[in-house]
Amino acid sequence: MRLTLAIISGLFFILFNGCTSDDHSTVITGKVLTEEGQPPALAHLHIMKAGQYFPTAEKTVQVAQDGSFSISVDSLFYFLLGVTAVDHQNILIPFYLDSIPQKIYVDIRLKHYDYLPDFENVQIIGDWNDFDFASASSMKKLADGRFIYKLNPPADTVAYQLMGLTRDGRSINGTMSDYYRYDGGGDYRSIVKTTGDSFTIIFDPSLVKRSKRETAQVRFGDDAAFLQQIYEISVLSDTERKKYRAAGLAYRARHKTMKGFEYALDSLKNTLLHLGRTAPPPVNKYAMVRLADFGVYMTRLDSTFYTELIDMVPTNDPLWDDRPDIFFNAYMHLYGRKEVPKMIEQALPQIKSRRLAGYLIAQLGMDAHYSGKKEKAEHYYRLLKEKYNDIPSLKWFIKELNPNKNIAVGKPAPQFSIRMMDSDKTFSNKDLSGVYTLIDFWAVWCGPCVGEMPSLHAAYKKFKGPRFHILSLSFDRKEDDVRKFRKEQWPMPWLHAFVKGGFNSELAKKFEVTGIPKPILVDPSGTIVAMKGELRGENLEKTLAKFLR
Repeated sequence: MRLTLAIISGLFFILFNGCTSDDHSTVITGKVLTEEGQPPALAHLHIMKAGQYFPTAEKTVQVAQDGSFSISVDSLFYFLLGVTAVDHQNILIPFYLDSIPQKIYVDIRLKHYDYLPDFENVQIIGDWNDFDFASASSMKKLADGRFIYKLNPPADTVAYQLMGLTRDGRSINGTMSDYYRYDGGGDYRSIVKTTGDSFTIIFDPSLVKRSKRETAQVRFGDDAAFLQQIYEISVLSDTERKKYRAAGLAYRARHKTMKGFEYALDSLKNTLLHLGRTAPPPVNKYAMVRLADFGVYMTRLDSTFYTELIDMVPTNDPLWDDRPDIFFNAYMHLYGRKEVPKMIEQALPQIKSRRLAGYLIAQLGMDAHYSGKKEKAEHYYRLLKEKYNDIPSLKWFIKELNPNKNIAVGKPAPQFSIRMMDSDKTFSNKDLSGVYTLIDFWAVWCGPCVGEMPSLHAAYKKFKGPRFHILSLSFDRKEDDVRKFRKEQWPMPWLHAFVKGGFNSELAKKFEVTGIPKPILVDPSGTIVAMKGELRGENLEKTLAKFLR
């Protein structure tokens, strides 16, 4: 499964209440096959509604031994069908229905994982370490190219996964297996039967099947041609996003900054805009929302487009239930920051989706909070707490708007102690005394965190000395990720510690870390004097200058 699950952008799901086989059920049948066209060793289908991903899928069913399947979806117009199989990359297929119930046939031919060209540092996790990424062990590489790991088996079977094999850093099944088990996160665990007091797990790279395809093949029946179009739009958009990300990473590696980075998106933009204006529903609406998703960060879209979007996709369309952020962004473009709170307040009574309404209320609360409108911010906080506290995607906003937070300007830093990286020393509250300390929660995999590196290095160069320290607290999978980053990309010549457990750690709870980067400036008395936006980008040096004149 993926190593970090943080906040997931660009996925489209459906709102539904349950799964039955009554007159409101849509039934999906078909076949799942391997890249070679054979039934997979083990495969599953997963139904996901708004805000869900593989670990929280609403419904999961196992594919039959011959690859055939049948799955019912109750009263849903919009959802994701996730497909997972041993040795294969999982896929997400959007279903955006114009009517229900329906009977839909689809054939799915998966693609193998995107493996690294060479395997150098293969790591293993298993039931002996509770599949903990931070305590993964390196397998020993033999002269013949195979990798081995010896262990004293705790039982007559051992479950394990390997890391360091795929480009996207997934933990996946190995080449030595008696059978497999789904891991709950989109991948599979290898199960081997053990004998004796000592057992050796072998990974043989020669048995790895490398993909010859760019994407999986999905073919709907002729009566669902509109779903074929929607899937192809999804693949086209996701592929372009991957290219954009790869180009951005390459640019940042060369220039150590994203300033000046440009990416030509005109071809995709024109394609989606054409489909949005000419294709029949629901394809046109799907194309417009996917294009609007790119408008958040990757391309400019004018007010004419956003007017078309809001007119075409009504307030209660299930697309907004999945992507309320795009709805809010459309309103921002149409009405501007000053007018958007009033316009959203006017729209709220007509919105039936709790997820969309809750998100918009959260945005109103954040706007009031950052504008210094304390009473209004607390009003929205109470509203979220009382009526929307059960929606996972809103919990971050509820925590951020909580007027009784312990981590806030003017409050003392919590009691903590952590071992420093590459040292036997620890860092605790005692070390905050007498100096200004910038505590920086970050991770190598966090794009915005890496984006802060130029300003962090510039500030450290300008203010370093006996009065100012930086303590970077990594939420990465393992310490070596940080070491590699510091060696190959940014030196970060200050204090470092690795937070085992990341967001689930006790330290994260004490500092109320629900997202990163999260910079916190603590003064010589141990009091928090600045946070977040005050300490990011060009604001960092300005804020530090106030205290370190």
